[in-house]
Amino acid sequence: MPVDGPVTIARDDRGVPHVRAGSVHDLFVAEGYAMASDRLFQMDTTRRFVYGQLAEELGGRLVRVDRRMRRYDIRRLATDVYAHASPDERALLSAFADGVNAAARTQPTPPEYRALFRNFEPWQPQDALAVGFATVLDLDDVPDDVVIRDWVRREVGDRALEAFYPLTDPRYDVPTDGASPGPIAALPALGGAMGGFADADIMPAEERAPVGSNGWVVGADRTTVRRALLANDPHLDLGIPGIWWLFEGSAPGMHIAGAALAGTPGVTLGHNEHLAWGVTAGETAAMRVLKERRDGDRVFEHGRWAPLRHRIETITVRFGADVRADIRENDRGVVIADDQKNHVAYIMQWRMRTHPVSTLAPFFHLLTARTAADGVAAMRALPEPALNTFFADDDGNVAYHFAGGVPMEPAWGRWAVDGDAPEPAFLSYDAAPHVAPSRSAIVVTSNNRSSGAGSPRLAPFWPPPYRAYEVERALRSAADPQGKLTPDAIAAVQRDATSPAEAEFASLVLASAARSHAADDASLAPIVNALRSFDGSLVPESRGATAVVALRLDMLGALAKTHLDPTLAGEYPATGPGFEVVLRALRERPHGWVTRDDYDAFVRASLQRTQQRLGGDIPAFGSYAAQPITHNLAAFGFTLWNGPTYPGRGGSFAPAVQWRNHAQSFRAVWIAGDWDNGTIDIGNGESGEPGSPHYTDQAAAWVQFARTPLPFTDKAVQDATRATLTLTH
Repeated sequence: MPVDGPVTIARDDRGVPHVRAGSVHDLFVAEGYAMASDRLFQMDTTRRFVYGQLAEELGGRLVRVDRRMRRYDIRRLATDVYAHASPDERALLSAFADGVNAAARTQPTPPEYRALFRNFEPWQPQDALAVGFATVLDLDDVPDDVVIRDWVRREVGDRALEAFYPLTDPRYDVPTDGASPGPIAALPALGGAMGGFADADIMPAEERAPVGSNGWVVGADRTTVRRALLANDPHLDLGIPGIWWLFEGSAPGMHIAGAALAGTPGVTLGHNEHLAWGVTAGETAAMRVLKERRDGDRVFEHGRWAPLRHRIETITVRFGADVRADIRENDRGVVIADDQKNHVAYIMQWRMRTHPVSTLAPFFHLLTARTAADGVAAMRALPEPALNTFFADDDGNVAYHFAGGVPMEPAWGRWAVDGDAPEPAFLSYDAAPHVAPSRSAIVVTSNNRSSGAGSPRLAPFWPPPYRAYEVERALRSAADPQGKLTPDAIAAVQRDATSPAEAEFASLVLASAARSHAADDASLAPIVNALRSFDGSLVPESRGATAVVALRLDMLGALAKTHLDPTLAGEYPATGPGFEVVLRALRERPHGWVTRDDYDAFVRASLQRTQQRLGGDIPAFGSYAAQPITHNLAAFGFTLWNGPTYPGRGGSFAPAVQWRNHAQSFRAVWIAGDWDNGTIDIGNGESGEPGSPHYTDQAAAWVQFARTPLPFTDKAVQDATRATLTLTH
């Protein structure tokens, strides 16, 4: 084994590894070994995804995905970043890779490789950096969405763009930095509906996935245990195995615990001996999209025609012929779309292409940070993605800081920028939204607007503030008469399925139905009665929750189809704030949004369509929104490796998010300085190997919102140990 001395890997009853090593080098070798023992195929698949090599393993159905990923040129970026990384970072990545490869050589081959008749290719140190870039691309504002917004602006103008992509919902706006929200403009009038809605057969459109996470920190002076508390539940794609792998380990000079992204060393989110940290997505447009006149293979920029280069990428296709991917680019970026009608090329300008920097290095610095101020300082170096970062230390302080590069320009990613626009400056770290270290602060971030009145816009639009509003309300309600919170109280908010915004929506619909006498229509009785029963909680037994969600999706599709051409109407619900637009339209009733401004007729038509789709017996939300957990090879016939099905609960806008393959990916509550009593839970199991006893052993507890400690001290680890492996040189 590539270790300098003996290393023990103890496994607890969840199969979580606890490493004790004589050096930091050996700690990361052992982590790589343990992670690959559990998640080798998942790590390899993520590597193939980010390098654009899935079709080589899985066939022609993945060529489209590979072609899209090749435009980012992640292999080159990861190689460049590794070549210029600090000696400490290179050593850490190399040790981790050595451990991964040792496990691949000595452990049984995962069943997926046997099923596909494939072999594992050795893990390179830079592969972990590439996996980190996959997370950047997942959390950055998608450049293709900028193109869609630009098309919306071109087709219906600035006023309609502001209507369909409003900054936030003023009724629920709670900026993270605690500043006053300030005035928010009402929805503008539109030029009028393009067509009638009453007779249209409008299918419910897919809404934007509830991107983001929840996180909150409470300073020691505001807690009953006199310690700072941190809660975090990132919202990411569901699947089996899950995204996160739990780990605890120590060596002289380092002791860490928490959740690691499978394929990356250390713990991405968690704690060390002194400091806990968490993140939520910052939701900004870090990648600029330029709009330039195009003539064949030339674009017009800075007063002259300049040629585009062709980077030809060969995509190897299993059971098929190789595919040539022709990627057009210049020094500024990569062409991602063409507007043939208007002879325009859309060019993605990603700063990482010209200034490649490690996205993992700031998180590696957190592994040995001691204070909340140290945590804030470490994240200064984060290039992307934009993140809301928050900290709790064992001195009782908590802090918050918005981190990551944000181009400072008037569009803020709302639309593509003219190619002749000057290069923007980037938001300085000191000017970014923040809350200084404090023992008395409470900070909540749920991807809502980061800063209030007087601050830069920062984002094309913010996800609706409904989760943050409910988290703040729930925390206030849970505080004792002295205004203090217990660890159990802050953990309880993670299972909160209450959505005040959807309760308001139900009230508005019922009021409209009463005015139009739709409430007296016997054919609508099932859905109307379901709405009357809705108390704002999206729990499995609720039929009202089903009615609310189905109705708001129907109305969103109707508004999009009414005002946008068919192509944009199909794209908009997946790229916009969705429900916020529907709710504000019903509340504010702006001119020109619905035919003849008759909102009651609009609501009645939606009730009729939705009643017809749901049938006379409105299903409970648990079945309507049930979430099967599938293996990433299920689409290729390997369904026996699928996980359980979770009952529908939470939806998109309650704190306990779970909707259409997107949900809380872990739940952590850390008590700074009392680490053995901190908890972290994941949805399925620690192992990614079908047949392992730890493949789905955590699923039942997850559905019940159980809280499980992650042993940290030597005594707690010893008490929890169920099996031990020793690695020797």
